[in-house]
This record gives sequence, structure tokens and C-alpha cells, in this order.
Amino acid sequence: MHYNVQSPFPDDFLGDIEDQSAELVEAHRFAKWVKRIHSEYRSYATGKEGRMLNDARVMQLREIGFQFV
Repeated sequence: MHYNVQSPFPDDFLGDIEDQSAELVEAHRFAKWVKRIHSEYRSYATGKEGRMLNDARVMQLREIGFQFV
């Protein structure tokens, strides 16, 4: 299992995402969350504890198979 997900919308999407189907909107939000977790992890790995990640949260994510990249 991995959590390397892509948004269903391209980076240059000009439409209103909220006007799309609920499934696509949810997939987009999940992709943004994963991207933020990966970014937060880079800070965490260098010793900077952020708002989203700490030792316990990282351990929980690893337990469910989250792969930090």
C-alpha cells in the first residue's frame, strides 16, 4: 500500500473545483493532504516538529503503511 496520490485535477486547472462531483473534490482534498504530510515530514526529518507531525503521528501513519517520500 502507498499514499503517493495525484489530484484528479491538473495543476493548471482553471475551473471551480467545488463545482465538480463530490468524489473528485474529495480525491483532490486527499491529494492535497498527502502532499502536505510529505512536506511536513521533510521538516520533521530534519528535527523540526511541525503542527501536523510529531513522533506519535509519524508512528501512527507508519503503522497503517504510509510511505513518506
